[in-house]
Amino acid sequence: MKTNGMTSAASALRMWERRQEVVANNLLLKMRYCQMLWIGMIRH
Repeated sequence: MKTNGMTSAASALRMWERRQEVVANNLLLKMRYCQMLWIGMIRH
């Protein structure tokens, strides 16, 4: 029972970390996209 709880806690933590990773990647992509748009606007 104890080890099972630890395993589920560990997998929940892993899922949370993965979700945070996805959110961080999305933010980075959006920032890069906005940066590209901004640079394009300056050049035109």
